[in-house]
Amino acid sequence: MIYRLLPFTRIDFYVLANVLRPMRNVFLFVLIILECVRFRLGLGLAIHQENFLALVFTYMSQWLALYAGLAMQMALAVGVMLGFTRLAQNRELDAMHALGFSLHRLMAPIVGLSLLTAAADFTILGWMQPISLYNSASFVHQVQRFVSLLPEGGDLFVASGDQTVWIDGVTPKSNSLNKIFVYQTY
Repeated sequence: MIYRLLPFTRIDFYVLANVLRPMRNVFLFVLIILECVRFRLGLGLAIHQENFLALVFTYMSQWLALYAGLAMQMALAVGVMLGFTRLAQNRELDAMHALGFSLHRLMAPIVGLSLLTAAADFTILGWMQPISLYNSASFVHQVQRFVSLLPEGGDLFVASGDQTVWIDGVTPKSNSLNKIFVYQTY
């Protein structure tokens, strides 16, 4: 039975082309939307740093593996639906059935595409994504370690529940402070 699936015909390539076109578009759309969200978050993280655009693009690239793996799954599902919908609307499925191609035979290239996508997705989400998320967390920690939102000699006022803390004379560069006042309501 597998030997029947191996020789590809023009119909197989036509079906694949109708599925790959929306699949490519959905993949790029999802990837761009997710990376734009990550760009906004990265910009807020590194705006006070020197060469902040390079830091933001480094941060975005570290999330690319996760987003590519997620986008690939969505793109395959939407690509198959839209590709076969287009074939059905144009009555091309009926013409292919009239030529002697069964629906199972028309799905053979899609099954092959799905297996390739699953293998690529397994590689991306199983191997590349954990490494990239670790690098991203390390990068965020490194950038935040050098960012200080407190002005030189400023005050910090924090209220949480029944406690109020006021730190006077904070100096971030030398990690020193002048006085701490703690007020707690009983």
